[in-house]
Amino acid sequence: KKVSVLLLPPTSHSIRNAHIPRWFYLFKKLSSLLDENWDSTSYSPTVYGWNIKDGELFPKKELNLLPDKFCQTCGCTKGCKKEQRRCKCVKAKEICSDFCRCIYCTNR
Repeated sequence: KKVSVLLLPPTSHSIRNAHIPRWFYLFKKLSSLLDENWDSTSYSPTVYGWNIKDGELFPKKELNLLPDKFCQTCGCTKGCKKEQRRCKCVKAKEICSDFCRCIYCTNR
């Protein structure tokens, strides 16, 4: 069964480091419309997950949304046994994930 990464929900990493800071900046910016004394220089959009290009804001792209342990996959054909050190996942001391293409896996 093939799984598309695009169908996965956002990770806690992308939520903490991208979505929440961007929304916090937007909230502060919009709430500043009600406050005459708000100092707009105290909140830089680039600190809160935005890039500025040609005077417009664009969200920073998180290139590594999955933790490294999920990006490592194996394709063992003789089984992933904890006592054998040929499996990439076993070497990294991780269990095999659903993205691995291993056969007869005992490392789950």
